[in-house]
Amino acid sequence: MMTDAQRYLFDVMGYLHLEQALSRAELKAAQEAVDRYVNAAQDELSEAFGRSMSHFDKNRSHYKYAFAFDKALEALTFHRSFWPIVLEVSGRRPRLNSGDVRINTVKDPAHRLHCSRENFGPYSCRYSCDDGKIYCDDLVVFVYLTDVLPGDGGLLLLPGSHKSDFKRPSDVFNDGWLERDVPLGVTNVTAKAGDIVVMTELMTHGALAWQPKDRDRRFLILRYRPQYHRQLHEFPDSVLARLSPETRELLETQSYTYEKEIVKKDYVTLTI
Repeated sequence: MMTDAQRYLFDVMGYLHLEQALSRAELKAAQEAVDRYVNAAQDELSEAFGRSMSHFDKNRSHYKYAFAFDKALEALTFHRSFWPIVLEVSGRRPRLNSGDVRINTVKDPAHRLHCSRENFGPYSCRYSCDDGKIYCDDLVVFVYLTDVLPGDGGLLLLPGSHKSDFKRPSDVFNDGWLERDVPLGVTNVTAKAGDIVVMTELMTHGALAWQPKDRDRRFLILRYRPQYHRQLHEFPDSVLARLSPETRELLETQSYTYEKEIVKKDYVTLTI
């Protein structure tokens, strides 16, 4: 399960920054897979794959079902660095809800501070601690494929905000619109390629506008929820057909009491 240090820091801050979580080989394979996906013409891609506009920000693009595009990306859904965290916070009842690649370029604007509580109401996401373990029903994992350096822009987090009992006033942090300057209390995550950031969707987060003109910010974003939560969408058959049995099981919606085979392993290896 989670280490004592991870459990303490995640509970206090609402996120974990796992530095150099990917090996060089894993990172290289993932980067090359994303390059193939991004550079492929639409008619070269299987059904359901391709570039799509973000639901919440029409100026941002993502690449749908990227985790299923290549085995190097699919294997990351069970990565040893955060799989124990997924198991604990889901009560050993995990389901992968989505897995896309996001790419930010210099033309992308800032992304307003937000969280599930603000977007969808106070009961849209749950975070609690019981019997020495953390429960979180909406876990977000960012797998960084390129470097983010100081001054570049990118992910903003408000540490500890996952436990806030008060609505954020509009005059705090410029109503969430932060362009270049990072105010006191907000953290701009400068992750390197191969780093992983794990956070709860209850954490207030956003992004500064991306500044570099000669490089972009690329990351695989994975979302995990308990297996008994209603699935918002079904994965297309063309996506499921590409997946290993272990990943198809991870995508399944099941009852509270059902125990998946994948949770019986400390680490999961794809069989095919």
